[in-house]
Amino acid sequence: MAVSAFTLFSSGILFFLSSICLSNAAGGTSSTFPINDTGADPSASYRSVAYFVNWGIYGRRFDPQDLPVERLTHVLYAFANVRNDTGDVYLSDTYADLEKHYPGDSWSEAGNNVYGCYPENDGEASDFALLLRELRVALDEYGTKHAAGKKFLLTVASPADPQKISTLHIEDMDPYLDFWNLMAYDYAGGTFSEYTGHQANIFESSSNLQSTPFNTEEAVENYLSRGVIASKIVLGMPLYGRAFTDTIGPGKPFSGIGEGSWQDGVWDYKALPRPGAEEYTDDSIIASYSYDSERTFISYDSPLVAKWKAEYIRLKGLGGGMWWESSADKPGNDSLITTVVEALGGVGALEQKQNQLDYPLSQYDNIRDRMQE
Repeated sequence: MAVSAFTLFSSGILFFLSSICLSNAAGGTSSTFPINDTGADPSASYRSVAYFVNWGIYGRRFDPQDLPVERLTHVLYAFANVRNDTGDVYLSDTYADLEKHYPGDSWSEAGNNVYGCYPENDGEASDFALLLRELRVALDEYGTKHAAGKKFLLTVASPADPQKISTLHIEDMDPYLDFWNLMAYDYAGGTFSEYTGHQANIFESSSNLQSTPFNTEEAVENYLSRGVIASKIVLGMPLYGRAFTDTIGPGKPFSGIGEGSWQDGVWDYKALPRPGAEEYTDDSIIASYSYDSERTFISYDSPLVAKWKAEYIRLKGLGGGMWWESSADKPGNDSLITTVVEALGGVGALEQKQNQLDYPLSQYDNIRDRMQE
């Protein structure tokens, strides 16, 4: 079971990378990637992490078997919750989580990912670190007693906002975590931003500051300066775009958000760019967007930006990539997950670890039988 906005995940494979040629949106001359190579270990393996949302089985018609498992090392299953009054853990949708059956429906749990916890003061930050310590102890005890010493993973979905980062007791949290899933997205959006902006840019814009209220490079450096090693930071990337309407471009006023795939102002990546829109790329900040004759600006990652982010992961020595959320990706060669994995060297470069499959006391026959057909 998971806890609070805790998600369950299973482990699998991860990836590595070859150097790539970076070019501008028009396909012109190659540009110099704006970060120095830190001498990252070329033999390192990477994590490839994707959220699977339990509500995806409904309107989105995205089932677990639709996951690109051959290119993933971890699946974060969203969500289980915690009751505020009792602390009891409960599933958010028992039909999707337990009752719906799939062909050969077999799965296992490899750990907990803590999602959506943003301490607002020093006391809450201290309590959060203590919670992680207690979770680590409980997971280790369970592994010793019931899983032949298997170590279950503990991770967090961590903020990129420098103010939220500064509140966290990172030095106290880090010893208990296997890795940090950095939510390097939602930097700008029509429901919470004053100006149009890029929602997942790597760098700050020197010429249009209003278009980059946050940036990934600052967030990564904040964690590194607090003692987190680069290989424990997994770069989160969006599989969706955020829209702004009635605007003349990035960093400008706007008057609405328009419609979306499932909620106003938010489009699945697989629906982008919208018909009639032109796609643009800014290699100085590592970001892309679309703009159309209706004056709608949508910030999202294109395949080219995904390749650049893979290069950023390699050059910074980061631990891989994470995506919210899997149902919104495109199939085939336009998949952002596939693009990053291939840019990092393909599935052979992914972390290789065996799942925990031994649950002899499970109430489910296929789990007790170690998923043997």
